[in-house]
Amino acid sequence: MADCVERLLEQYDALSLHFSTASSVEHCYVARMLQEMYHEETNLLYLTFLKPILQDIKVVNKIFQLESGDALHIFRDLYTLYVSKLKRILKPSVFTSNHQEQLLSLDLRSSAIYLFQEDVDLRLAFRKKLE
Repeated sequence: MADCVERLLEQYDALSLHFSTASSVEHCYVARMLQEMYHEETNLLYLTFLKPILQDIKVVNKIFQLESGDALHIFRDLYTLYVSKLKRILKPSVFTSNHQEQLLSLDLRSSAIYLFQEDVDLRLAFRKKLE
């Protein structure tokens, strides 16, 4: 999935132009639907937001696929992935007041632990596209 999103983002403008041309010249329904999707800025934002997350998941997934995978190593990588995503959306005080075991059993339904929307780490690429 990470590779697919990366390719879509690399070729986004070319694909947008292609489907725009195909929908007007060939009057193809599928091309028209894809053209509408590529012209919707929200879709570009979603892909830009998902790209770094999917890349991190891809790395951990490759470790899962190893037949000789060390269970402790896999757990550490999963934990690192989990915490890295939490650090983007949770208040720093959550990490200073909780140990590893507590982080694993956090009540993520509690709105008190989340950063305000404008403080969430959305990554620079996403912020640039958002502007």
